[in-house]
Amino acid sequence: MEELEEFLPSHEQVPTDYELRIKKAAQHILENCCGIISTFSLTENIKRDAANLLVDECLLIFTNDLFENADDVDPEGFIKYVPDEEDLMFYARVMKYNVNPVAYLENITLPKVWKNRLSANGIRMLRDMKFYQNLLDPISSFSDDESQNCK
Repeated sequence: MEELEEFLPSHEQVPTDYELRIKKAAQHILENCCGIISTFSLTENIKRDAANLLVDECLLIFTNDLFENADDVDPEGFIKYVPDEEDLMFYARVMKYNVNPVAYLENITLPKVWKNRLSANGIRMLRDMKFYQNLLDPISSFSDDESQNCK
């Protein structure tokens, strides 16, 4: 029976155009340097679907109170997940989107514009990951130019 199965063509489904667009949008989210993402910045449905896919893939964490309540910012947002220890499964999930995991980790920043708007819960969630502890430290600040690159 196994020999017969080898002769049959594989029945892998070809991804639809929409699935390919979602994967490309997810790749763009992962390649962006921002470690935190406001849902307000995800203006297109495809970007929201990509962010939700990345939550399902355990690459983003969603919280409904990442930012303080303000008229111009939705309190909901996403945090790029970073494991505390080397995790081959994590690296494999990042590489699934054609993103180099080393570059991914080296490029994550917390723009000052978003850092100043974090809620107490957002700060707590970030501090729970060792990676973000140094980025939250007030000593590690960066210029407005870097903030502009992460929008």
